[in-house]
Amino acid sequence: MTGTENIIMAIALSSLNVHIENAACEPHIVDLAHFLNACGASIDEMGTNKISVSGKAQLAGTTYKIQPDYIEAGTFAVLSAVMDGAVEIEGVHESDIQQPLHILKQFGVSYRFAGNSLTVSVEKLTASKKRIQSAPHPGFPTDLMSPFIVLGTQAQGETLFHDPLYESRMFFVDKLIRMGAQITICDPHRVIIYGPTKLQGSYQASPDIRAGIALVIAALIAKDKSIIDHAEIIERGYEQLAERLSVLGADIRKDG
Repeated sequence: MTGTENIIMAIALSSLNVHIENAACEPHIVDLAHFLNACGASIDEMGTNKISVSGKAQLAGTTYKIQPDYIEAGTFAVLSAVMDGAVEIEGVHESDIQQPLHILKQFGVSYRFAGNSLTVSVEKLTASKKRIQSAPHPGFPTDLMSPFIVLGTQAQGETLFHDPLYESRMFFVDKLIRMGAQITICDPHRVIIYGPTKLQGSYQASPDIRAGIALVIAALIAKDKSIIDHAEIIERGYEQLAERLSVLGADIRKDG
């Protein structure tokens, strides 16, 4: 994804005309293309795997509203499911999050849309989806794999999680095991989760944004106190996280 974004930005302000094959087409890449076009760039076929960019000698400033983050929306949907609550998430484009919602439904999670507001609720989590595998958009996003692994620890049954896209995605599951999760690590890309299990609070260090938010979710459902170090890493992807979770009733605070 970052490679596609860098190519688009580099060519947009150049004398080149480039046709990008096998381009990433995630919603935030489409959003970037719309922003650059608003600045005077010429980018076509965004949202597909073949993007055309005609370079311009100069671009102009503009006012632009960034589109909602579908990864953050999916993360809060998982949080609502494992906390056995009903949370309304505002600013969600249904078309951006169809695959994660489809998998949530297979776990027994109910949801409904009212405009761009998503409400998530659950009665009982069941691991009826036996295999979850990440894939390029519009498939299941790799950036939601870590939160969904925590979801798997609270669902009745077993689930295989497979992420062939990101080499280090599963490197945090040992931290969940230390919290009491029952997990078999098959290889660097695959783990099997057995649920439900009660988690125990512990001290953990956030290795990256997505693993970090997964540890926060695990800590919120765990017994006793947890401390998660390097919280600044998590906030690169989840702004004012502690404050927003506190509004939802979470007993959480940020030190430092």
